[in-house]
Amino acid sequence: MRVLDGHVHEFQAGTTPKNRTAHSRALLYAAGLAAGITSTLAPANELKPQAEHQQVLVGGNYDAQVRVEGDTLYYVDIITVDGLSLFQKTLKTHPGVTTLQVRSRGGDALPAIDMGEIVLRRKLTVVVDRVCNSACASYLFTPAPVRKVLPESMVIWHNSCPQNVPNDIAFERILAGDIPNLTGAMTRNGARLSSAEIEVELQKQGPKLREKLRRYYQTAARQHKQLFSKTGIDERIDCLVDYLPLPPQNQAYTLSGADMAALGVCNVELPSDYEEGVKRLLTQEGLADRAGVVRLADYPEFKPAPQSACSAEVKQSD
Repeated sequence: MRVLDGHVHEFQAGTTPKNRTAHSRALLYAAGLAAGITSTLAPANELKPQAEHQQVLVGGNYDAQVRVEGDTLYYVDIITVDGLSLFQKTLKTHPGVTTLQVRSRGGDALPAIDMGEIVLRRKLTVVVDRVCNSACASYLFTPAPVRKVLPESMVIWHNSCPQNVPNDIAFERILAGDIPNLTGAMTRNGARLSSAEIEVELQKQGPKLREKLRRYYQTAARQHKQLFSKTGIDERIDCLVDYLPLPPQNQAYTLSGADMAALGVCNVELPSDYEEGVKRLLTQEGLADRAGVVRLADYPEFKPAPQSACSAEVKQSD
């Protein structure tokens, strides 16, 4: 099993290519609810995620580290409701902050969208240190007015446009084989649950969990659209898998500076060897078979459609 941004990227034998995109998209958003899923399976003091399943690309736990030095706020670790609260409180007490330097593999889309609204409203420059994946890429890096990626760092999007998730998704299909992989990281009183125990808990909580996911998708879709409508960016940047026949190794992806600009992501400063640097990082993390660099020139039928074109070329740093 491979995990990227805390999400399971493994498909049950028999999952067809036709339904794989919708299936994986649902899982990606479902995994964003990991903390909520945990609480529905059993009392919080009984079921807890194991730490080793959280340490992917960025070490640490679910407690975000936030600090301020000069005019820069540093945010490290995944994006959660608690992380959003700490982010808001810190900005309130440090009105001179102009830059957000982030190192995050992603997290919950809803607080990430709220953080993105703040980034946009306060016109914060977003600097990526090491990694900005998933919700971080979609809602912190993408809507920022100015963006910089440090050397040996990467921005990774994946198929996460919530408005493209079917409203009538049958959650039972998701449960068939894949959610047990996700919940395999759960324990009761320190002991890993067996597949049978997980299945029993999921059967008990299935209707409640399905309704929670439905509400989550609807809220995320509405807030996602609201945020992107303020940026002029072609929101397909967030879910190219829906629009391009991407190979398996590009289900999670980054883009060149020129392609970011083509989609309306302007004012980006990248290392001169950004694409090669991303490949090195993915290889180091053992993720080169699941994520890569997508080049829009390879898909001439795809026409970027930002609301406004970028007025300056992408900057390159050494």
